[in-house]
Amino acid sequence: MFIGCFVGAGIFGQLNDRFGRRRPLFGATALIAVCMFASCVSPSYWFTLAARIITGIGAAGQSQCIMLMSTETTGPSFRGLASVASLAFITLGEFLLVGLAATVAHWRYLTLAAAALNAAGLLLYPFVPESARWLLSKGRKEEALAVLRNISVINHTSMPTEPLIAMHSKHTPEHRNQGHTNHTGLRHSSSTDSLSDVQDQPTDSSTKDGVVVTVRCPDDASTECSSEDGIRLRSLLRNSSLLSRALVLLLTWFTLYFSGYGVVLGSGALPGSVYMTFSLMAAAELTAMCVSAFLVDRLGRHNIITLGLLLGGAACLGCANAQGQQTVQAVLAVIGKFGCAMASGVLGTYTSENYPTPVRATAMGMFNQAA
Repeated sequence: MFIGCFVGAGIFGQLNDRFGRRRPLFGATALIAVCMFASCVSPSYWFTLAARIITGIGAAGQSQCIMLMSTETTGPSFRGLASVASLAFITLGEFLLVGLAATVAHWRYLTLAAAALNAAGLLLYPFVPESARWLLSKGRKEEALAVLRNISVINHTSMPTEPLIAMHSKHTPEHRNQGHTNHTGLRHSSSTDSLSDVQDQPTDSSTKDGVVVTVRCPDDASTECSSEDGIRLRSLLRNSSLLSRALVLLLTWFTLYFSGYGVVLGSGALPGSVYMTFSLMAAAELTAMCVSAFLVDRLGRHNIITLGLLLGGAACLGCANAQGQQTVQAVLAVIGKFGCAMASGVLGTYTSENYPTPVRATAMGMFNQAA
């Protein structure tokens, strides 16, 4: 699974930026369903291994698409809450998995049940819209507006009277010499913030709801920034400041998920049944998601990630050094899982907000590979 997830994160990062969020999401779901159904009739270990690797590819794409769609569909006021809430459903799925595993003894039937759930998810295709941010980044303004109109109908609200304006200006050497910046964003006179930063990216300009989002391309990346395909990830990473930020985020993703997976995979050594131990870990994760959802827009992304890393790291260190004290180890393991889950629930949102829409999925794929 982990091998497949590593490969899938890179593949779907490219697919999401090229084909949108909706089609790769359901493509990944279909891939998982097919491979899991195939696993139910696996004739050998090697067949099962291959099916699990391909399932991991689909799982990486599925989780990545869900994160992108949850952050891109909402505005800054509710983006943190929406992204954390979407991750909470993964935890609820873990509880469902425990119940199925305790009820269905044979692994083939358990795999069949999981495959059926993924296949049922394909029925949601007509009800899930494409990301309006991605559509706008590709110049498909009318389709994006149609998505927004449908959302406004569902939410019993009305569309702003003034049009949404997508701006794409060239970044030329003359502009640089005059101190101008490349503007790649959206402007809307309404106070609605759902799409005010459709192509937001790191910049020293202020960003507020209802105003132009200013994007500063690195000076040495002018050709690629103004290319027909828009801004590219490698152009941004040539900037030393953005590269440093990316390296810090890569280390954070790796450390956080290494610790989180370590706690879960090592929970079999804790006292009690494996079902009870896994349920405790899932309960800690769900509690952490609720705490993150409550605090994400109050304390900010950075503070929650830092707090989660410190709490999770300290608890894991304590658990490793509490040899022979199984009860203490169990408590510290649960606290460690809580800290890791609290930070990971916000890390995806924080990372996605650091990159513009045209390269957001590619960037998220890179960070998911580190995880």
